[in-house]
Amino acid sequence: MPGVTFRLFASIYSRMANEDNIIIQRVLSGDTQKFGLLVNRHGPALMTFVGRIAQQQEDAEDVVQNAFVAAYQHLMDFDPQ
Repeated sequence: MPGVTFRLFASIYSRMANEDNIIIQRVLSGDTQKFGLLVNRHGPALMTFVGRIAQQQEDAEDVVQNAFVAAYQHLMDFDPQ
């Protein structure tokens, strides 16, 4: 069963990565509203991760927001490899 679980996870991750690459290309082409799709997709997991480290909810929210702002500002440097 572990091999099946790993293959399923790898397949889902690969599909999500491909979809993320398409979204990023759309954002870089001028459809900046599409960046919200990335925030909606990855924000909850990032918030959960940071929330376990940060002592205050507000601090976690600030860290996550700053991460997405930095990601947006450096989107031109994105290398899908």
